[in-house]
Amino acid sequence: MTAGFQPRLFSEKSQPRRRNVFEGVTKCIFEGIEPDTFILYFKDNHPLNTTDVQDYPELSGKGVINNRFSEMIFQRLGELNIDHHLVRRLNMREQLVRIAESLPFFVEVHNKSCDDFTDRFGLEKYDQLPEMIAELRFKNKNANHPIVAPQHLVAFGLTDHEELDQLFATIQRINDFLIGQFSAVHMSLIRYKLEFGRIYLSDNPMDTRLILIDEISLDTCRVLDNLTTKRLDMYDSTDKDPSDVTGYHEIARRFGILHDQPLQSLLEPTLEPITEPSVASAELDTASAEPKTS
Repeated sequence: MTAGFQPRLFSEKSQPRRRNVFEGVTKCIFEGIEPDTFILYFKDNHPLNTTDVQDYPELSGKGVINNRFSEMIFQRLGELNIDHHLVRRLNMREQLVRIAESLPFFVEVHNKSCDDFTDRFGLEKYDQLPEMIAELRFKNKNANHPIVAPQHLVAFGLTDHEELDQLFATIQRINDFLIGQFSAVHMSLIRYKLEFGRIYLSDNPMDTRLILIDEISLDTCRVLDNLTTKRLDMYDSTDKDPSDVTGYHEIARRFGILHDQPLQSLLEPTLEPITEPSVASAELDTASAEPKTS
């Protein structure tokens, strides 16, 4: 081994030393290594049945799977000319993304009834809905992200009818694609979350374009196994205390992310300088030594 180097396992417990822009439960956002970019760092935390950040259970390897899965989905959507913020994956837990102005609401897309949606409309569990239902939820954590009508958003100047038409058309295309992707591996995507942002194309504040942002990962999806009729995500209301990421492993295996290999095979030791001359260099070295996911 070259003098001055030591092996380091790429793990949740050794986060990169960059300026932290925002820290959430499941991700951190760091300053980007290129102009107009951020770095998303996927954590192993899972917020279930607690509001105390110290009590979030840590599920080893979850962040690695989510990073790889989100990268795969965004790349495939890009091939369909759906614009998104992903630039490239940097390493096992990080991806480089374009900066966008996040919309003040997110979208919950429903294909089958589950959880609170079942209760609200008096449906049977996992009933197939007659069509996709996209609910707009205003970003207000204190009010539990209330569902709002498009008229609310237009009336308060948060968007306009033209942008909403574009938004719903894009959601329909994304949903058609995702249903096919999950169906091909014998699973149903019953519900998931989407976030969008604006990028500015010129100095004119009206000259904008919507792009898909954030993540599409196994943290943001509710998934049903068509072979066993069991839930594979960790948000099943009947399972209050998930102890591992078995369902995530199964989804990743079917999509070819794990290639029938154990998760530990994705976490091989890497070489990193003891003294880093720059914040990003070690992360980029790791990324270049690692095969890209197709």
